Amino acid sequence: MALGGDRDALLQELSRINSSSLFRSSDRLRRLLQFLVIETADGRAASLKEYTVGLSVFDKPESFDPKVDSTIRSEVSKLRSKLRLYYETEGSANPVLISIPKGGYSAEWQVRQSDETPCDLTNPPASVSGIRPWMASVSRFRRWIATGFLSIGMLSLSFWINRDKPSAQFRSIPVTSGPRAANNPSFSPDGSQIAFSSDMAEAGNLDIFIKGVDSGSVLRLTSDPARDSHPVWSPDGKSIAFFRNWRYGGGAVYLVPVAGGPERKLRNDSFPGLAWFPDGNHLAALHRESNLDPPAFLLIDPESLQSKPLTRPPAGWMDWNIAFSPDGARAAVGRCTSTLNCCDIYLADVRPDRTLAEPFRRVTWLNQSIRGIAWSGDNSTVIFSAGHYNDFKVLRLDTRRIEAGAKRLDGIVGSGRYPSIPLRGPASLKRIALVASTEDENMWVASLANISGQPVVAARQLSPSPRGDWGPMLSADGTRLVFASDRSGSHQVWVWSGSHQVWVGPADGTYPHPITQFDSGIVQYPQFSPVSDDIAFAFFDTKNGADERGIYTIRSDGTGLRRITGPNHQATEPSWSADGKWIYFSSQATGSWQIWKVAAAGGTPKQVTQFGGYRALESNGVLYYFSGVGVWSTGVNGGTERKVLSLGLSLGQNVAWVPVRDGLLFVPPAQPDSGTTALSHWNAATGTIQPVARLPHPAIRRFSFFEKTSTVLYDRMDYESHDIIVLENYDSVN
Repeated sequence: MALGGDRDALLQELSRINSSSLFRSSDRLRRLLQFLVIETADGRAASLKEYTVGLSVFDKPESFDPKVDSTIRSEVSKLRSKLRLYYETEGSANPVLISIPKGGYSAEWQVRQSDETPCDLTNPPASVSGIRPWMASVSRFRRWIATGFLSIGMLSLSFWINRDKPSAQFRSIPVTSGPRAANNPSFSPDGSQIAFSSDMAEAGNLDIFIKGVDSGSVLRLTSDPARDSHPVWSPDGKSIAFFRNWRYGGGAVYLVPVAGGPERKLRNDSFPGLAWFPDGNHLAALHRESNLDPPAFLLIDPESLQSKPLTRPPAGWMDWNIAFSPDGARAAVGRCTSTLNCCDIYLADVRPDRTLAEPFRRVTWLNQSIRGIAWSGDNSTVIFSAGHYNDFKVLRLDTRRIEAGAKRLDGIVGSGRYPSIPLRGPASLKRIALVASTEDENMWVASLANISGQPVVAARQLSPSPRGDWGPMLSADGTRLVFASDRSGSHQVWVWSGSHQVWVGPADGTYPHPITQFDSGIVQYPQFSPVSDDIAFAFFDTKNGADERGIYTIRSDGTGLRRITGPNHQATEPSWSADGKWIYFSSQATGSWQIWKVAAAGGTPKQVTQFGGYRALESNGVLYYFSGVGVWSTGVNGGTERKVLSLGLSLGQNVAWVPVRDGLLFVPPAQPDSGTTALSHWNAATGTIQPVARLPHPAIRRFSFFEKTSTVLYDRMDYESHDIIVLENYDSVN
């Protein structure tokens, strides 16, 4: 159960759980988990009785009798089941495992032990081999000498042969559209139909559907109350394998006839990763023996239900994706570190007994998350999706020319995931299905001036755009606005190109312009200095899988860009001191999140907090910051650290507050079910809390407040779609 003294690792794990899709819709279970874990960590496990939990978590009266009211036992049972399901799915690779053992209410946790090495830009695990990108230069000159003159002749011959041949026309075919997301497309073997998962028939309940690429009819194949996902069409076209995730823990691989009929369970399992072997006699399924074993693939015989190990990742690594070439000769595997944010493609030859020959050969050095792998019908081209956060590109890799590297596939607007290619026939060379995601986050502004009675205040959109805008904040005089955005990506024919930049414009949001020119990466949390035109911001460099964070400053006219923190700090969440001479930031340089400060002119950073801290904001000589389950305060140079306000660990609570003249304006953990976000005020002098108003949108967390005019600024997701499209004749634009 020990964390080696690193309480912050436990708190981060709590935050990951509470922000997961399984927990974020259940405020009761989040509050229960938070209470049990924090009480146990603080040495009060002995006091965790039904009566105590009932009063502290579920607001039971003092007359509460656990012998009569079984609420606590029921809720803790649900929590155990949800935690088990979480660690079998979303939390499968988390570094800390939390559980509530039966027979009591105290929490237990453990740190995974592994030999994992950090995400490396050049070196694969010791058990793999491959051609490094730099080796291309060794042979490229020889190839040029040997083939140069021949290439001239071949180009001339190719032109003569194709002089009258019409080029195939590129088409982007929408397969699904509408308010319900569609995911995990899988082509029928001939490429005429697509199976996919969606909740289009029942909100919140994923089922398997089939739709023709060129027809409008949709067939619902499953209707179980559990979540059905990741369908894969069998090579004979007669059945579809899919993963069923039971709502209260566990899951299983099922097979259902395309023509309709009873489902058949193949095996219980924990992960939704499936791929048919091209002969149709075997199915690869993602599997893990226990919570401490790495996920790997099994090969299942659907008739006998016998299985055998297919992949064996090295210690500290896991296999998360797999696809077989149409001829069954090779497998492409997505192998990752335990974070799933650092993955690459590996190739393996398939032996006659359907096992994979070791060692695997590493063929990409991207160090990014991978969302799906597919083979083209030529048995040589691998199509896959890789990226970070919500920015995933579809890439193609010619396995005959590994040294050329993976190239981006054009013709996709936005982010692309989960590519699928038909197994055989003409469509296997010209059609790709994928999930195209479009998201539109915009800025909003509302006034809290002259209000009474906790009203729902009016809000208006600020400088709307069809792209993402985040973190709006006004300058000290209130005349200018700064925010992060990817709206500088220009839309051309078949091309989407975007980057996160810092934008500046008038306070009313009209005519903003970018002041940074990053070609990759993510800009976060820009804000004006209180005494100058300087702007501080965090930059997350994702180029070539760098995964590197730092604090930068720049003048509002776009000049003077410089980095003020070094790579050892992996710094984020910058904020200015009241006099503009210092910049506070959050860093894990000492092994846990702490607040640091660095001179705005540059220099050696100084640690401010000693017992944990994240996102510091100075006000009236006091430094407020988040730690544990609430807001704390200390001096601007450190000193006594004390908790001033409890917030909880639900999604985004660590940033759901800002200092004001006499205390804090914050989003309380308990929110009304009315499509709004409540704001409350904590008075620093009296410690009292009073409701203030409600913003007209739900689930607002991060916001800024301009006190001179009582103005609240925030961003929200105004539109989000995840639809399946088919790219036809994609080679004509690639």
